[in-house]
Amino acid sequence: MPEQPRHARSIQQTIEQGWVAGTPVQVRNRFNRSWSSGFEVAEESNEGDVRTYRLRRRSDRAVLPTAFPSGELRIDADTPRSHRRQR
Repeated sequence: MPEQPRHARSIQQTIEQGWVAGTPVQVRNRFNRSWSSGFEVAEESNEGDVRTYRLRRRSDRAVLPTAFPSGELRIDADTPRSHRRQR
């Protein structure tokens, strides 16, 4: 199996470890599959064997009513590393 690039390994590690509340993330838009910024993790939970996250919109601090699986999230690349929270 070919070795993954370093950044791909670090992204996969982050997904496996999870994110703590307050971590700035982008969420995959379910309509056009683009990435949307302006969110942070509000809480982590599990639905069966799938880790999911409730998100807070940073503009008005509202928590979204839907939980998102980790595969639909990624670290917000526009956020400085010093403001990112990981376990």
